[in-house]
Amino acid sequence: MEAPLLQQIYLDYKDQGFVALAIGLQMNQSQCQSWINQYNLTHPVLSDMTYSVWNLFGMGYIPHNAVMNCNRVITFTNYGFNENQIRNLITNALVDVIQFDHIPFEDEADSMTPVTITAEIESNEPFAAGFPKVFYRVDGGLYLGVEMTHLGDDLYSADIPGQPGGSTVDYFLRAEKTTGCGRPYPGTNQYWTYTVAEGPEPTPTPEPDCVNHGDANLDGILTAADAQLIFEFAIGNETPTYEQECAADCNGDGVISAADAQLVFLTVLGQGTCVDLL
Repeated sequence: MEAPLLQQIYLDYKDQGFVALAIGLQMNQSQCQSWINQYNLTHPVLSDMTYSVWNLFGMGYIPHNAVMNCNRVITFTNYGFNENQIRNLITNALVDVIQFDHIPFEDEADSMTPVTITAEIESNEPFAAGFPKVFYRVDGGLYLGVEMTHLGDDLYSADIPGQPGGSTVDYFLRAEKTTGCGRPYPGTNQYWTYTVAEGPEPTPTPEPDCVNHGDANLDGILTAADAQLIFEFAIGNETPTYEQECAADCNGDGVISAADAQLVFLTVLGQGTCVDLL
């Protein structure tokens, strides 16, 4: 697929959760970056000097395209390019039967008082055990999950524990079905935020250990979306939190680079290993 076409397809579908990864066959990362600069690409282009990815998908011809669904199952792989076919495959892979309806909590919470999060969540299949959940973090820390209670019909709720005054709380919802793909809400790497009114001084907590597991978006699963986010960190388009910075350093060399994004992508495919696996 020509670079401008892939870029346009990525822009058309990225808000629905689509992730685009281009492979630079026999190109080092510097050459890949030149390609990115030439076409103003906003998706990763990863070096494949040793044919690691090409040998998994290639049929001896360029361009070669593969479509993988969110369960990491390849639904299409072939050389050549039929834009309508590719778009139809992507559209089918992004079909989302989970629907959310939630009014974000945007007020200032009272110190040490739980905040109840309520949402209407519809699915045509049962949810996986432990879902839906509210994931929350305090002052940019690690995300913690709270299982939501079924209130009847499609209504669910969960309490975010009370936090010390002056805290900032980010949260998002996630639902997973017994089959198919789970979905975060409002979207990948997106969340709502509220503050807590000043109260007693919080007790200091030690900084968590740095774990290099590759799960840069901290959603508990390693996917190509993590590789894309690490690439955004590497080129300065996104700023990681402390936990994301640790997670993104997949190879554990102390630097977030395109090499980490490539290693995460290969780990997702079962062809590599981060320093600390999930």
